[in-house]
Amino acid sequence: MQSLSPSHLPPVFYNLRKDTLSQEHLTEDAAYEFLMTFSGHEAVDGLKAIWSKLDPETANRVLISTWCREPRPYRHYDFWVAALPRFPVSDNEAALSALPDTLTIYRGGNMDSAAEGFSWTLSRRIAEDFARLENNNMGSSRYAREFPELVTATIPKSAVSLHITGRKEEEIVLHPVNWPRSYRSE
Repeated sequence: MQSLSPSHLPPVFYNLRKDTLSQEHLTEDAAYEFLMTFSGHEAVDGLKAIWSKLDPETANRVLISTWCREPRPYRHYDFWVAALPRFPVSDNEAALSALPDTLTIYRGGNMDSAAEGFSWTLSRRIAEDFARLENNNMGSSRYAREFPELVTATIPKSAVSLHITGRKEEEIVLHPVNWPRSYRSE
């Protein structure tokens, strides 16, 4: 985690972090205020520090927000495995309720392990876009493929940990115990 030392932070952030960490229980607003003192993927370190101070409902909402700030969840794999709920949680409960009991999900990638991942989508087009983007980011590395991979799987809605609509990606986040064992690659 980022140091709480004043030499690494503006005094207002240092004091906010110190005050927040001294509290026994945090409101949702206090949690968000604390996490805003962290940048990007460092927000997960902040969430780890306050996780036990959040009630379960607040923790789920803050978890979705922090997930959306994390560009590479594998950096904090153990935390996500421990924190992801084993039941569906959404930033849009009405949209989650409207989903059928069986979902077709997609994941774009360019490596042999494309089917093993937290983030999936309900949209084939979005998965295809991610596959192309990821392949382009690999450039000429040994992992780049001539044609990126598109993985399709069918899962029960109950296997979903997070359903995120706010980023327009129709994202489905799966706990590793629910990663599809059966899938089709294209």
